[in-house]
Formats: sequence, structure tokens, C-alpha cells
Amino acid sequence: MYTGYYLGSEDYYTHYRKDEETKNKGYDLHRDQGSNVTAAWEYSGEYSTFVFTKEAQKILRKHKPNDKVSIFYVILEFQRKK
Repeated sequence: MYTGYYLGSEDYYTHYRKDEETKNKGYDLHRDQGSNVTAAWEYSGEYSTFVFTKEAQKILRKHKPNDKVSIFYVILEFQRKK
């Protein structure tokens, strides 16, 4: 499971990235769940740190700590304005 950006330099609120060379602009916040890959449009306008926190909380709530087969690894990286 993955929620995040494929590229870099996205806006922290709109989640759009603009290519300075080509001037193309596109939404780059995605959620990948195996073969189900979707744009996470519901988070448009929400600060990325809060988006990543919500997604991590969902994963942790679903985890069953007593299930020895259910082992997972979480990387949670926050963004901040400079």
C-alpha cells in the first residue's frame, strides 16, 4: 500500500506539480493498493502532512497486533514549507 507522490516538487495543498520546462501541470497524489491505483482527489486542498497522517492512522487501525502473519513496515515522511 502506498499513498504519496510519484514525482517531486508538488504543492503541499493542491498536490499539483508543474513542470517548468514543458509547463505541463498534473495532479500527483496517488493511492496504490496492489493493482488498484487511483488519484487521491479527496485530499485536494488539504495540507500534505495531514493527508499522510490520516493514511498512516488507517493502516495502523487495520493492523491486528496479535496476528503473527500480519507484519508490516511503515515509512512516514512529512513535508513542511521552507
